[in-house]
Amino acid sequence: MKAPIVASAFAAIIGLSGPAPALAQSFSDQKPESEDWTFVRQAPVLYPSEEPQAVLPAAQNQNGITFVTGGIGQPEASVMRAAAKRYDLMLVFADRDGHYLADVKVKIRDMEGNTVLDIVSDPILLANLPSGRYTLHADAQGEMLVKTIDLTTKHPVRLVYHWPVSFEDRV
Repeated sequence: MKAPIVASAFAAIIGLSGPAPALAQSFSDQKPESEDWTFVRQAPVLYPSEEPQAVLPAAQNQNGITFVTGGIGQPEASVMRAAAKRYDLMLVFADRDGHYLADVKVKIRDMEGNTVLDIVSDPILLANLPSGRYTLHADAQGEMLVKTIDLTTKHPVRLVYHWPVSFEDRV
């Protein structure tokens, strides 16, 4: 006896009248198209504030130098910045307006002029180099910047390459 009273009260609250209890009961009497429900999967729920979790790109090796290049998109850039504490060198590439740059040709030479790393990098480059002084050449769209670093201290070196031009103006 209480169920029809609750159903009619519910119908009154949502503005339904008449056959609300019968309509609700008709849905509960329906059988699934298939008796086997094991294949029914619920899609993952992503809330607007949740960002997909990025993973650190795979470490690579060239001439005995371990490096990681990445930072495309905010989640991956955050992962790269967090991983920087495990590397001796972190380079970030951006134009004068602060836009990250990818496809930067990077060449790192030791003081004898030997090339120890020669790659094309994404916006962030992490590398472990032996202690010493190095010359870093970074070329973004034909604009070369050269810097010298000293990795003889125990502190990692963090450099941001800002090109004096805005590459978006060229597009």
